Amino acid sequence: MVLERIKEYLDYKKIKVAAFEKAAGMSNSSFRKTLLSGKGIGSDKLEKILSIYPDLSAEWLLRGEGQMERISGSTGAGNNFALIKDQQRTITRLLDRIDELEGKKNSVQNAG
Repeated sequence: MVLERIKEYLDYKKIKVAAFEKAAGMSNSSFRKTLLSGKGIGSDKLEKILSIYPDLSAEWLLRGEGQMERISGSTGAGNNFALIKDQQRTITRLLDRIDELEGKKNSVQNAG
């Protein structure tokens, strides 16, 4: 199950298996072979994977619970900043839309 979740994460993030193997210190095709054979993966490799991909939730990876990606924590500060900026842009767009709709409402009320 853990291997399938790793593969799901790689697919979601569009990370090539070869790049993942290199980053995790695995030999070429070792992850593919392990995935196909259904064998487990060592705790040392799991620790390395979680340190390389800090947005990957250990809870999700190991137990299949919660969200795939972590947002909080010291390594998630960049993600939090991007999320806040995105939320600010959304709020600004919504406020602009509210102003626009209120202006149309006032125009209709004044016309009638």
